[in-house]
Amino acid sequence: MGWNWIFIPSFFISRYNEKKNRFAMACIGDRRECSIQKFMLGKVREYFMERKDNFYFFTGTKEDLYSYNVLFQGKSSSLIELDIYYMKQIEKWHNKEIGSEIEVLPSIYYRKIKSEQPKNVFSKTLNFIYSQLFDKQKFNIVIEVRNIRDSFKIVKDDIEHEYNCYVDAEYIEENLYIDTKELPYPNSLGGGPNRCDIWGIFSRLKLLDYRDDLYNILDNKRMFELSSCNDRLLEVCINSKHCGKIIKKMKEGKYKAKFEVDNNYYDDDISVELQDGTYRLNEGKHRVCMAKRFNIERIPAQVTTIISDKDTLVKPKRFFHSKPLNCENILIDCYDKYNRLGLSNDSVRELNETVSDMELVNFIETTVGKTLTEIERELLGGILDNPPSS
Repeated sequence: MGWNWIFIPSFFISRYNEKKNRFAMACIGDRRECSIQKFMLGKVREYFMERKDNFYFFTGTKEDLYSYNVLFQGKSSSLIELDIYYMKQIEKWHNKEIGSEIEVLPSIYYRKIKSEQPKNVFSKTLNFIYSQLFDKQKFNIVIEVRNIRDSFKIVKDDIEHEYNCYVDAEYIEENLYIDTKELPYPNSLGGGPNRCDIWGIFSRLKLLDYRDDLYNILDNKRMFELSSCNDRLLEVCINSKHCGKIIKKMKEGKYKAKFEVDNNYYDDDISVELQDGTYRLNEGKHRVCMAKRFNIERIPAQVTTIISDKDTLVKPKRFFHSKPLNCENILIDCYDKYNRLGLSNDSVRELNETVSDMELVNFIETTVGKTLTEIERELLGGILDNPPSS
């Protein structure tokens, strides 16, 4: 006779009913978020996520993974996407036996094991019946983030970012001499890679991010910062048609702003905004970039200071809707971009796990044995058709 009904003696029911008011902790880090959730017969569904150093620890069921979101390189998705990719790799390479460590994103490793079963025979039987009937098998998951280059974070539920917005503000315009260390590198430049030779090199090597890329190595600001530490790349700036003239004038002390020469038709100016102690570049991004790269201490600029009324400060929230992270394609894109430069997969992992932005160019050039400009010329000539992959 089949199991059409599950009979449980009344004294067992009374024992498990005592657990009905227990709390299940749903938390990240300090476990301050609590919710009451009940299993059948009063058994509590417990799940939690905590972070320690570069590890994330999760205990719960597959369904609980939907409660967390993964942020990677500005993209977001449910944690379940990492689990789905992990299980596909387990099925493909490990005969469906979970427990192995799998790289689910560049230098981010995922390992999943079944949680410890109750020692009590009855509890073990009840747990088995419950997991089979409702697909509520509980797992322990460890995510190790060895990647020091890319942003990775796991957060609870909705993903939101706050930004300041002032309803009322006063604007004061002044002509000042600004310490170039206080100015940021630009996020963009007029003319893009057609006017900036450094941008052109990094763009052709696919080291710069683009909106449709699955994996991004650098953004413009990081590119300008790290390339300022490389003498060969600084030489490219000096020899460039556009920026070479700018830096020559600055080094010779011949660069003048409009307010210094009293010429209304003089448009070679730098314009910035200052708000809450932070500068934002408006005009003259090439000039600011050159001044910072070649250690020009102070530059003249038109400064618009925004004086904000704190009473009118509002903080709107922008919610980013989750989209599936295609782990497989992100991994392929990451390794392909570095492979075409001549790096093996092992070198790519070493780079992601140990190399800072300021060391990136030197690591690539040392590992490959060529400068970036030499690699660029070979790529354009089609020499690196079969890059290493292991």
